[in-house]
Amino acid sequence: MTEVQIINAVGEQLAPVQGYKKYEDSSFTAEESPKILDIKTDLGRIGTSGYIACDGTGDILVEFSTNGTDYGDQFTLKDNEILDLDKFRINKIRITHSGSNSAYRVMVV
Repeated sequence: MTEVQIINAVGEQLAPVQGYKKYEDSSFTAEESPKILDIKTDLGRIGTSGYIACDGTGDILVEFSTNGTDYGDQFTLKDNEILDLDKFRINKIRITHSGSNSAYRVMVV
């Protein structure tokens, strides 16, 4: 697996981690919703850093699970917004269509 060096928002170099996972959907439709990104299964561990970007003209609704079963509060990412996942503990991410087709990119380490 590739080693990834992480720099946080204030420029501090964090300990290197093994591997990362990218997810992307350039045409996210209601039929695909909700989309569950199973970070722990894909990486073999909990994700601790990365980002989610909303690239489409429609909003996306995002929720995180730390235990793989229960999700926290849903929040909205609007067109061209990017959420920094620095210091998160992510087992799964659920992305839900908001009524308008959109697009997203996710990278988790």
